[in-house]
Amino acid sequence: MQHIVFATLDDLNAQRSPTNRLAKSAETILAGEGGTLDSLAFVNLVVGIERRLDDELGLVVTFFDDDPMDLAAGPFRTVGALIDHIATLAARSADV
Repeated sequence: MQHIVFATLDDLNAQRSPTNRLAKSAETILAGEGGTLDSLAFVNLVVGIERRLDDELGLVVTFFDDDPMDLAAGPFRTVGALIDHIATLAARSADV
């Protein structure tokens, strides 16, 4: 899952200024204090990851369900948390 997230970060970074690019690291903050993604960049990241998961793995995931989610503390806080979240969603999908 890491390669999908990192490739999507590459796409996102291509649209950002060099000083505003996101590091491809598990510790990179995406949401909350210290995060640099505005709402449009966040949506682009999520949509890009969803598209790659479907295209490369045939995996259709839903990042958001009916439960409210605290983006600053949840699976979108850091790149590492997002990768873990995707792995969990993929495992659930395989169990269905």
